[in-house]
Amino acid sequence: MNSLKSKLLLISILPLMVTIILLSIVNLSSLTTHNQSISKLYEKDMISEKQQLIKNQILGIEGMIKAVLLKNNDIKKAKQEIIYLISSVRYLKNKSGYFFAYEQKNSDYYFAFHGTKKHLNGKKTNITKPDVKGFAFRQALIKNGTLDKFTSYHYKKPNTDKILKKMAYSKYIKELNWTLVTGIYIDDVYKQINIMEKINNDNLNQNITQTAIITIILLLISSIVITLIIKKVFITPIHNFKNGIIDFFKYLNKEIDTIKYLNDKSKDEIGIMSKAVNENINKTKNLIEDDNKLINDAKLTMDRVVKGLYNETIQGHTSNKSLELFKDSVNNMITGTKQNFSDINKILEEYAHLDYRNKLVLKNIEEGGVFELLVKDINKLKDAITNMLIDNKQNGLTLQDSSTTLLSNVNNINTSSNKAAVALEETSASLEEITSNISNNTQNVIQMAKYGNDVKNSISKGQNLANQTTKAMDEINTEVTEINDAISVIDQISFQTNILSLNAAVEAATAGEAGKGFAVVAQEVRNLASRSADAANEIKALVQNATNKANNGKKIADEMIDGYTDLNKSISQTLELISSVESASKEQQSEIEQINNAITSLDRQTQQNASTTTATKDIAIQTQNIAQIIVNDVNEKEFIGKN
Repeated sequence: MNSLKSKLLLISILPLMVTIILLSIVNLSSLTTHNQSISKLYEKDMISEKQQLIKNQILGIEGMIKAVLLKNNDIKKAKQEIIYLISSVRYLKNKSGYFFAYEQKNSDYYFAFHGTKKHLNGKKTNITKPDVKGFAFRQALIKNGTLDKFTSYHYKKPNTDKILKKMAYSKYIKELNWTLVTGIYIDDVYKQINIMEKINNDNLNQNITQTAIITIILLLISSIVITLIIKKVFITPIHNFKNGIIDFFKYLNKEIDTIKYLNDKSKDEIGIMSKAVNENINKTKNLIEDDNKLINDAKLTMDRVVKGLYNETIQGHTSNKSLELFKDSVNNMITGTKQNFSDINKILEEYAHLDYRNKLVLKNIEEGGVFELLVKDINKLKDAITNMLIDNKQNGLTLQDSSTTLLSNVNNINTSSNKAAVALEETSASLEEITSNISNNTQNVIQMAKYGNDVKNSISKGQNLANQTTKAMDEINTEVTEINDAISVIDQISFQTNILSLNAAVEAATAGEAGKGFAVVAQEVRNLASRSADAANEIKALVQNATNKANNGKKIADEMIDGYTDLNKSISQTLELISSVESASKEQQSEIEQINNAITSLDRQTQQNASTTTATKDIAIQTQNIAQIIVNDVNEKEFIGKN
């Protein structure tokens, strides 16, 4: 069927074949349409019957609900009674028809009751959950409950594993805020329709087979007759035309360099087509030649651009609008790039002549492109050089000021060094005199230490004598105490004697004349006791006075001991101080000698500092000259922030 002969044959017999087929199709179509009309009418009647059935069931239940509500004002009790009544209601022959209801609470939905699944009563349900076909049938049931519409969806049939089509009718009961629903499976309708369609299809297939056999016989006869005619009239000219077209495409695809024109001498349609093709071949050949010239010119121009030569553009022309547009785009690119490089060279030339005031600005460049990056980098370089020049000038001025300050300080150091040298000579002479005085002081301190030791020995002897005196005073106090005890005994004896004399005088007076002599003796004894008491008191007073004197002497001796102790301590501390002073004097003598050596060394260093100061002065002068050169060099350049 790929040959031209076969195609022409097909074209020739096509009208006849189409006529025969159309007649067959019209016949079959009428049969099919008739069968489909019968099936649809039957389906419509059965579906309508089912719809009316479930709608009547809902309307009957609605009437029962309203009757319950009329006789019961308590909505809660009415709901319970309604649920009890409806849950047990069944219809259809197999009692598979039942009822359920949705109840809205706020934005959620719950099962008010379910006729076959009691456990769902009062349970929340997801109305957006779809069936197996993706249809949210619960949401549709609630919506259609207010629109008097039926809802079709797919659901698992009880006691089977099949998902079948189900049709439901819903009704919104405003008094209860319920959407009452019932539904039935309609698979039995489609089973009967399928049986009827199968019988019709068998009859239709038999008619199609008969029509096809007749059509094939007619087509075979027509093909034989038409093939003989086509071979002579069409095949050879078309074959030549095909070969010419193939050569033309080979030329277009550059498989061959030359092309042969078609034979256009005949006056028929093939001759006219050949002539038209020859004209297009000629135009295409000229266009390809012009395109090749333009492409070669573009290649040479792009080679120059690659090497950095932007003075030439593509000059060739062609009638190919796409290539002309390409040429103009390339020329615009070369011109724009040349201008950009010219602007870059201009700004770089200014930078080369030490003028950094202007920024590089390129117009009509792509954001994020290479030229934008180049502009940013060159401007960054300009900013960096400007900042460097500003820093150099500031550093130069700072260095200039610092070198002036350094030069002034060096002069001050030079003067100070000379003064220090003179002062060191005077200090050296003074230190020699101080060294001599410290040596004499050291000898005197040694002599003082000797005298201090002698004084300490004398104080120790005096302290021993004071201790002996204290001991003697303690012994005197002991003896005086014993005397006081004896005097007390005497005083007691005198007191007892006085008592006895009084008793004797009393007894003598009692005796009368016989006791007068005894009274005299008693009086004398009493007088003697009185004198003894007086003598004892005098002795006691003397002893007390001696005791006081002894105590005062002991106190003085104790104070002498404390004084000797403090003096001994002070002398010891003085000796320690003298020893410390002696050691310090010796250390001072050693340190003074070290200071002498240091002064001598410092004198030498001062002389060296004077030489170093002179060299530093020369360096400061050179630094000042360098700073002036830096400032002058920066001032020769032009940049933002120069002043």
